[in-house]
Amino acid sequence: MNEWLELLVALTFAGNTVVLCMLLLRFVPVRVFTAKWQYRMGKLAIMFYLFPIVIVLQQMPTQVAKAPMGLIHTDFSTIAPLALGLTRSVQTLSVTLALVLFSLWLLGVLVVGLWQVYSYVQFRRWQHKGIFPVSELDELSLLLEKCKQELGLRSKVNVAYHGDIQSPALVGLLKPTILLPVGETSLDIAMVFRHELIHLKRKDLWVKMAAMAVSVLHWFNPFVHLLCRDIHMWSELSCDEEAVMEMSYTDRKKYGQTILDVVERSSEMPLPFGASLSGSVNLLKRRLDMVMNMKKLKKRTVIISTAVVIVAGALGTTTAVWAAKHTPPIDSDVKGNHVITANIIDQSGKVQLENGEFVESVNLDELKILKRVDSNAAFLIAVNPSDEKRFSPEEWQNILTQIERGEVFWEDSPEFKEYKAKVERGEMTWSEVRAVQKNNK
Repeated sequence: MNEWLELLVALTFAGNTVVLCMLLLRFVPVRVFTAKWQYRMGKLAIMFYLFPIVIVLQQMPTQVAKAPMGLIHTDFSTIAPLALGLTRSVQTLSVTLALVLFSLWLLGVLVVGLWQVYSYVQFRRWQHKGIFPVSELDELSLLLEKCKQELGLRSKVNVAYHGDIQSPALVGLLKPTILLPVGETSLDIAMVFRHELIHLKRKDLWVKMAAMAVSVLHWFNPFVHLLCRDIHMWSELSCDEEAVMEMSYTDRKKYGQTILDVVERSSEMPLPFGASLSGSVNLLKRRLDMVMNMKKLKKRTVIISTAVVIVAGALGTTTAVWAAKHTPPIDSDVKGNHVITANIIDQSGKVQLENGEFVESVNLDELKILKRVDSNAAFLIAVNPSDEKRFSPEEWQNILTQIERGEVFWEDSPEFKEYKAKVERGEMTWSEVRAVQKNNK
């Protein structure tokens, strides 16, 4: 459960940082940081909410440090570290509280996830109920093929009429279809096809589905709801940007008129599982202004925008690492084969806890830090690369130095495995193992 909590906190902090950057960039003029780059920032946030990049990065430095000694897997999350003769206090979460939090999170995931599945099933039923397919030999299909060639698209796309929509829309992840209102004759269909095909080319429907997955896993996070609300807006604005980038002034006027015609005749909200040409009236002025005044980006603007996205990604990764290191571990007890603080293992194999109680049976895989009663001096037997967050930088560097000298083991190194096997067979005690380590100084 420690891994779950640590992972969820890291993902949350990483994604939230990028969303905060997106919110701050709203104050930057669109000519400096365009809708296309805002949309890329939104996709970066989605990636950070879904994929634990920070865990991969955490392992990279430690792999170099431990290479000469071999690997180890040791869990410090349930014990209070004793290292270098010092006792360090660690703030923990009780098992009860952790179970309550996990249960609430899982319940929310199930409720929101089931609602999304139900909504998708209803959407599919609605889609098939009023659809009227268009023949491949129809003029619309031929016009669609021409638009596909202009955009360099090779994937199969269908076109159909639908009796229950007022705005053209792209639907279908695996079998994309452009839906048109029944009886529509006033729209510039070529402009409509160009807009929807750009959505298809950029995989915007998959981005919306990924955002929906984020809203399920992070249902408790208000920043996620802001992201899901904005991702459609930046998708439409950036699609408009790309659609008119190479257009003449006359064609831009036609494109803008198409948007205006669609919005005027349709007050419905965008489709939840599709990409619609319509949008809110509040966004209309911004879309039309951008369509008419969009210019090709200068090289300097591209460099600045790229740097901003890289900085946002670096900030997200940094905060995620910080959050993972400062996530309080979940407390446990010996009954669950975990030791909170072990004070001694004597010749009989008994373990004395910090409360004075002796325990006959101990899971040696969970016992990491031992304290000798006779000298009352703490000593370290083995560590795991992931235990770095339990120590200060100075202490961890000192531990790495001890590993190089053979005074501390990586647990899955051959040396430690050999000594552990001897202890389990009764051929040695941990005190004798420690004596061997001290002789390595």
